[in-house]
Amino acid sequence: MISTIFEYPLIDLSSKQYYHISENNVREDHTPRVGQLYMLGGEMSVVTETGDFVSANYNVHASIDQDLIDVMDWAKKKMKEEEQLEELMKEHPSLEEAWNHFNLVKSMVEHS
Repeated sequence: MISTIFEYPLIDLSSKQYYHISENNVREDHTPRVGQLYMLGGEMSVVTETGDFVSANYNVHASIDQDLIDVMDWAKKKMKEEEQLEELMKEHPSLEEAWNHFNLVKSMVEHS
């Protein structure tokens, strides 16, 4: 017997019963929960709070605002600074020792 596992719940449209197929190919009935996805006639639908099904085939539009641009710029700058610090610590072992000591003292202060 070939084992088929469905990761999403299914619905029997004629009886309105909800089920999924277990790892042992056994039909297991269950009650739908809000937010669960179902395949209905080839379309993905989601269960609402009232138990209705609505189409989950939506187009998503995203935009980038200035706050996100600022965060990305800060992250790039921070990564570059960390790379430069790593290189300097390789060249100057005393800098690495000072950095480790700083982090130790910082950790002690934060946890006191």
